[in-house]
Amino acid sequence: MSNSALNELGFAEFVAKLISDTFGAVLASQIEQQDKITELTNLLSLSDDEFVAMCMQDDDLVFQLEENLKQRYPFDSDTAHAVFKGAPYQPPTQQKEEQPPFFNDLGISLEEKLHFSGKKLTEEGAKKIKNAVMFNIAQKQRQLLSDVLINGIPKLSVDHGKINAKLTFSMKDEGSQEEEDESNSAPSNNAVITNNFAVNNLSVANRFAGVIDTSKLIKTRLNITPASNRAPQDAQSSANIYSEVEIHFKSIL
Repeated sequence: MSNSALNELGFAEFVAKLISDTFGAVLASQIEQQDKITELTNLLSLSDDEFVAMCMQDDDLVFQLEENLKQRYPFDSDTAHAVFKGAPYQPPTQQKEEQPPFFNDLGISLEEKLHFSGKKLTEEGAKKIKNAVMFNIAQKQRQLLSDVLINGIPKLSVDHGKINAKLTFSMKDEGSQEEEDESNSAPSNNAVITNNFAVNNLSVANRFAGVIDTSKLIKTRLNITPASNRAPQDAQSSANIYSEVEIHFKSIL
């Protein structure tokens, strides 16, 4: 098949785009991996308060916080835990111990009017307790991230692979005998398959084999185009392009 025919089919452009997109996908994955490593490094450089504030934005860690509060400070069936605005709170006095024992559990002291009023927690008080519990969760999370960086983060790198592009085409002659006679008397400039091998329901490859003088193939121009708009239709053609991308990765520490 001539290069001009391939260009008309868009096959060359298809292959070029396939290679370009595959290369772009591999490059994008490498950039994403590097972004993740940079993100972990930046997280470990945050202060304790900044890290806790970041953890408060993570749905999974917030779920862990709620489960932890349920275990530490259970309440009634309607409320999962006793850390909320208006929750009952007994500040420590000479006669009574603190209940719930936030200082013994978390090492924090609540201030009257700011964190509790009367014998009920304020919104600021509930927030301070939640932040203290989240701090414990965040410390474990930070230690895990630190261990990952120390042990090394595996990177996926392309080891080898291949890209295959395939083109299949077929043509079916549905012209009438009258049209064939007319084509013999007045050949068209666009004709690429002569009446000598216009056999119905055979692929172009089969028509070429052992029928056409191979010396004429150099001048042959193969056009895979839709059938003629004139009625009756003289021919039908179809072309399909397939691609396969196989990439093998290896892990690098």
